[in-house]
Amino acid sequence: MKNKFYPIILISFVFLFGCAESISIQKTVLTSVYDFTSYTQKGFLFTPEQYLYDYESIGQINVEIIPNVLPSSYNEVIGNDRVKKTGKTYWKVQKINPQEVLDELYKKATVMGADALVRLKFDNIEKFNGAIYFNSLMASGFAIKRKIKQLSIEYL
Repeated sequence: MKNKFYPIILISFVFLFGCAESISIQKTVLTSVYDFTSYTQKGFLFTPEQYLYDYESIGQINVEIIPNVLPSSYNEVIGNDRVKKTGKTYWKVQKINPQEVLDELYKKATVMGADALVRLKFDNIEKFNGAIYFNSLMASGFAIKRKIKQLSIEYL
C-alpha cells in the first residue's frame, strides 16, 4: 500500500522543482558602517554596553526604517542597445542607509533631553508583503542623561 504513493511523490517533486527557473546570484560583499564620530564631537555617547556611572533615566527608543519597495519593469536589450519593454514586473527594494537609523535615534534622544544612548542594538527584520520579502533595519537603545560626562584621572 505504501509503495503506491512513492511514484506520485517522486513525480510531484520533479514537477515542482524541475520546472523552476534557476536564478544566478553574483558574489556580493555587504557592509554596514555606523560612524559615531559626529555624535561624539557633540558630546553624545552611543554604546552597546551599559553605563556604569550615575545617570538619569530618560526612556527606551526604538527606530525602524522600512525601505521603499517599488514596482519596476523588466526590459530586454535587442541589438545596438535598443530596449524592448516586456511588460513583466518585479519589485525593486531600495537600500537603507544605516546612518539614517543613527540620525533618527540621535534626534529622538536629544529631543527627550538625553546625552547618551546605551545598550544600543541593531536588527535586520525580515518583512513579507504579498509577493516579496525584504528587510527593514531596526535600532533600539536606552536614552540617559549622564551626571558625570568625563572623568579626569591624575597620576601622582
